[in-house]
Amino acid sequence: MAGGQTYAQVSNKVQALAASSPASPQLTALRAQQATLFQGETLRGLLLSAYAFWKIGQIARVAMVVAWALAAVMLVLTGLGVWHLRRVSPSEEVFQGRHLPEAKAAA
Repeated sequence: MAGGQTYAQVSNKVQALAASSPASPQLTALRAQQATLFQGETLRGLLLSAYAFWKIGQIARVAMVVAWALAAVMLVLTGLGVWHLRRVSPSEEVFQGRHLPEAKAAA
């Protein structure tokens, strides 16, 4: 398109040529290249941004699934803890009386 030049390089040529000979036919061709390169750079930036947010969405979806799975595991563990608390008497607990206020007062 522009011989491998970037938008900034073509824009600099357009500004230099416009200052020296504003009615040049070469200036018209350079301005067309400049417009095309500008649109291409804009489209490239928009597509890269869209891709980046799509990738962030994918990662967020995986994180959501993991968080829900861990929440389900914690719910099951909490239920098992409550079930265990109701089945085991305080005298059979592993840490007997450590959490009971009357055990501290008796000691």
